[in-house]
Formats: sequence, C-alpha cells, structure tokens
Amino acid sequence: MEESVRVHGFRWPLHPLQVLSWVVFGGDVLVYLIICIPMIETVAAQVVVTSCFVISVIFLVVSTFIATKCDPMDPYVLRDESLFKEEELDELPYCGLCATTVQARSKHCRVCKKCVDCFDHHCMWLNNCIGGDNYRAFFVSISSVAVMIGIVL
Repeated sequence: MEESVRVHGFRWPLHPLQVLSWVVFGGDVLVYLIICIPMIETVAAQVVVTSCFVISVIFLVVSTFIATKCDPMDPYVLRDESLFKEEELDELPYCGLCATTVQARSKHCRVCKKCVDCFDHHCMWLNNCIGGDNYRAFFVSISSVAVMIGIVL
C-alpha cells in the first residue's frame, strides 16, 4: 500500500469544506445565543429550548469527532495473505490498488487511498470515508445537525 494512506479525517491536509463546517457550526451557536434565545418569550421556554439545543450540540460534537477520528479501513488489508484459506482467496475480491484481498463489501477510496469496509461514501465535510465502523456515528451527526437546525428555525 502507499505511504500516504489517510488514517482518519483529522490528518493533514484538511479539506476546505471540513474547515468551513467548523466555522458554520460556530456561527450557528453564536446566532442561537445572541439572537434566538432573546426571541423566546418565557423563561421556562428558554430553558427547555436551550436544553434541547445544548444536547443536540453535544451529540453533534461527540458523534462528529468519533466519525472523523475513526479509521474505517477494511481489516483484511492488514491481514497476512498466508492466513487466508484457499476458498477465501477464490471467493473474496482482490484490490489491485491496495495489492491485497479484501472483504466482499469493501471498496477502494481514491481520496483516502485505502479499501473501506462497507464503504458508503467519502464525506468531504468530515474529510473521512463513511463505512461500517463509523456509519452510526455519522448518522447521529447528521441527525444532530437536523435537530439543531430545527431548533434554530
């Protein structure tokens, strides 16, 4: 395999959309604090809505960190070829770019330069591939964004 394999989304160079997402997220939080809270009439409603907003922000930050820090690489890429049974070698696909046998649901990401188990897509916002190991965290991250936007709107 090549030496420039992207291990996770925090590895340099950062994608411009990843940096933009951090700026937009910070701006959303500031807009909420400066504009939205004062628009809510009762203190009880402010507490409830702000609590929901804070919870969604916490979920967003934690899940995005987990999805970005995760390395969704196919574990077979690091496996020694001699450990495969002959039947497995005949049934499993071979990645010519990684020069190894990979799992059936793996796909090679040309951005990260590695095969990803259960590859879904390469997310430029997280600067990482979305696959089997980080799909749940990615889903929670997207859901948290939807909740956060819903509260602001």
